[in-house]
Amino acid sequence: MLNNSKLRISSNSSELGKIEETQSIKSISGEAGLSVSLDGSFLLDALKAIKENEVS
Repeated sequence: MLNNSKLRISSNSSELGKIEETQSIKSISGEAGLSVSLDGSFLLDALKAIKENEVS
């Protein structure tokens, strides 16, 4: 388990250009070099629906 890690979120869209943001995370377990590709609007919809301060 890694503590005080960073999560890098990036997006590349022909309409908006490239966006990159880094967020601090409390901990992560498992593979540290994981990469996931998905439609960002689905992720935003899911995060907006969650009423908690933290997401696991």
